[in-house]
Amino acid sequence: MKTISLLLLVIAQQQLAAQNVGIGLVNPSDKLHINSGVGEDAFRVQVNSSTKLRVWNNGGTSIGSLTTPPANGLVVQGTIQPLNNISAVNKIIIESTADSIVVNAGGSQLIVAANGDIVIRSAAGRKIDIDAGGNLNLTGNVITIQASTTLNLNGAQVRLNGGTRPVARIADAVSVSGSSGLISSASPTVFTQ
Repeated sequence: MKTISLLLLVIAQQQLAAQNVGIGLVNPSDKLHINSGVGEDAFRVQVNSSTKLRVWNNGGTSIGSLTTPPANGLVVQGTIQPLNNISAVNKIIIESTADSIVVNAGGSQLIVAANGDIVIRSAAGRKIDIDAGGNLNLTGNVITIQASTTLNLNGAQVRLNGGTRPVARIADAVSVSGSSGLISSASPTVFTQ
């Protein structure tokens, strides 16, 4: 009797190996095809009783967590480490409604804060900072602004080193790097220490 049961089991295994297996459907199209009903989660993998992969009834998938994903979306807990580049034909949207988005590359960071600040920081500290009010801070040993034709500075005053003494006023002739010009009534006053 044991020999017949073993023979039937071997025959059944060979037949299953040549077929697709379906759960929740009659005619599976893949080696393992799962079709969950309305309100049923489709698939779950656990390691040591901890969920590591789940396909939810809303069409979303969570990896590394039991967190419910957005409909047809993805939730990943843990580090994502692509072996190659992440690329897309269409734009990639990274959205956070309540927290900052931080991109780290080597010792540098790009931070888009929830309050509207944008910061580009090198390992040495903040280098470019645009705050929520639109104020721009550039920090570095040497900052070069190079315009091929015209550099427009619009504002009531231009201060050098936070100075209070004017170095040029309206109608003054100025010379900068070999070029000369006239500060017109539309131009700001330039101050230095």
